[in-house]
Amino acid sequence: MDGARPKAPGLPRLDPARVGDLRAHLRVFLLAALVGVAGGLTAIGFQKLTDATRVAFFALFGQQAESLLAGAERLSWWQALVLPALGATIGATLLYVVFRRRGSYGIADIMETVSLRRGEVRLPDVLARSVSTAAVIGTGGSTGREGPIIQLGAAIASWTGRVARLTPRDLSVLIACGAAAGMAGAYNAPIGASMFVMEVILGSFVMEQFAPVIVASVTSTLTVRAVVGELPLYQVPQASVGSPWEAVPIFVLGVLASLASWGFLRAMTWAEDGVSALRLPRGARAVLAALVVGALGIAFPAVWGNGYDAVNERILSLSLPVAPLALLVLAKIAATAATGAGGVSGGVFTPTLFVGAGLGAAFGLLVRDVFPTVDPGLYALIGMGSVLAATTHAPLMSILVLFEMTHDPPLIAPLMLGAVTATLVAKVLGADSLYTARLRRRGVRLPAGTEEAALLRTYARDLVRTDAPVLPAQAPLARVLDVFLNSRADALYVVGDGGRYVGVASLHDVKSVLGTAGEGLPAIAMDVAVPVAPVEEDVAVGEALARFQDSDLDEVPVVAGRDDPRFVGSLSRRDILAMLRHEVLHEPSRPTRVATRGPGAPTYVDLPSGWQVTEVDVPDALVGKALDPAAWRREHGGTPIVVLRSDGAGGRTPTAPDAVALAPGDRLVVVGPGPAAP
Repeated sequence: MDGARPKAPGLPRLDPARVGDLRAHLRVFLLAALVGVAGGLTAIGFQKLTDATRVAFFALFGQQAESLLAGAERLSWWQALVLPALGATIGATLLYVVFRRRGSYGIADIMETVSLRRGEVRLPDVLARSVSTAAVIGTGGSTGREGPIIQLGAAIASWTGRVARLTPRDLSVLIACGAAAGMAGAYNAPIGASMFVMEVILGSFVMEQFAPVIVASVTSTLTVRAVVGELPLYQVPQASVGSPWEAVPIFVLGVLASLASWGFLRAMTWAEDGVSALRLPRGARAVLAALVVGALGIAFPAVWGNGYDAVNERILSLSLPVAPLALLVLAKIAATAATGAGGVSGGVFTPTLFVGAGLGAAFGLLVRDVFPTVDPGLYALIGMGSVLAATTHAPLMSILVLFEMTHDPPLIAPLMLGAVTATLVAKVLGADSLYTARLRRRGVRLPAGTEEAALLRTYARDLVRTDAPVLPAQAPLARVLDVFLNSRADALYVVGDGGRYVGVASLHDVKSVLGTAGEGLPAIAMDVAVPVAPVEEDVAVGEALARFQDSDLDEVPVVAGRDDPRFVGSLSRRDILAMLRHEVLHEPSRPTRVATRGPGAPTYVDLPSGWQVTEVDVPDALVGKALDPAAWRREHGGTPIVVLRSDGAGGRTPTAPDAVALAPGDRLVVVGPGPAAP
């Protein structure tokens, strides 16, 4: 033996690309935690605002209102009729006159923003609508506080992400984190809030999205618990299934819950259509809807507000017989539909729980008449979760959020049966949930799965090739031939006056014309152009994908719009596949396309074996400095070619790497062997 010691194993060498990804994930985690704290504080603040609004409005009638239910039961009939209308008048004045906002903004809009990456959630708009909604909720409007709280959380996250210059993908995840933080703060339910965002808003459980959502939900919940303490929202004695045969009535309750959900959604649609048909000003619609709620409150004070107090004090306590419970459920559906038709940007999550509790309690009382060992309180809780699952098409979220709001573990097993049954039957009755139905009425369809999401949130303008060869319609045939002979293009685009798209001249068509010698050759480009139907640049790639069913068509022309036929460029099959590789497989490199202006230059550049193009974060040491490409190449082995900087509206602007001082949030496009990253 030569006495040489074996070398101690060193630390594993980390892949630089993985280090860059880790830094990016940690950055999103930190922002998610900040958004979580803000979401929790927002939930507390909005609740205090609605409580103060309730006390102030009831004081106008000489009444004290420790809760909305208690105050409503003390009002005379005319006070009950007038009070919601007064709140709606002030809310509409604030929204449409003082803040000058139009339209509404709800959870469905957040789903569209996150799933399709369409723009941002504007904080001033959401703040204005939240203040207006507080006036409606504090005076008896049948809507939930969770809607404005979730919207505020998403808006704060959107503002934070834009300040931090996040990429569109990370910004959409952070907005989802804000929504989760708002819901977790509103319900003291971090698991249920996370499931709500993953099942309803994101529609995916990808870990890179799930992890920051969890962070935001937990930090929001801990913030709320640190300020107001930890108590279940619904006070219920622990209940359990007394016998296995109870699976039968629980299954029946799941079916009834789906029917109740269907009726709830139809009532909201009919109310919105009916109020819209009146063609009243927006403020008048809100007041008319509030008068309906006030009239219902004369006979059924419990329908006012989100229904927390009514569920705890009237339904879960089993103080009402079957017939009054059934009437109360119908009145709550009518009040919620009227409030929504008035244009209030509230939430229907909590009213849905009210409807489910009333349905389940009434059904449980009927079953107990046959089987005395049945606990109707358990059926009320199962009804809450089952109607919620049928309305949102999110059974997992419904099960977990009910457990967190009641702290009742024995509830989980029977609730699983009821919620799953209700969801399956609801999907048979209608393909849309409460939120997707609103979007479908506006012509918006959300994606199902990662691949469809990538196709629907990427638009033709994102992939358009503006370097496509173009010739005027009057160009001579000799010039057409010259373009084909001096480039690799198989087709060129013919435009008329003002850049108006005319058609496509393909190499195959030109060769066919050349073969007809003796019949006379066409004189200009327009004579060999074929009118291939174009796509508009604001059309989603998924909608344009059907155009490529023709195996001979590798690219399609893109025009500015349906009423604007100006030629913009071309959309190629190759670019769509590259986008899918990047979005679905998360490959760090994409096929390299070179936009050129001179004739004869290649459209694509084939990189050497082992080389790739990578996006990397700007190292902290280079922030505020101009980049030296040569120094970067010596240190990291790759060459930075472009700096990508957020434009604040979901897009990114490319800049030469040595032309600007680098800023936080910038990304470098680096070409070179291996990972080509620091």
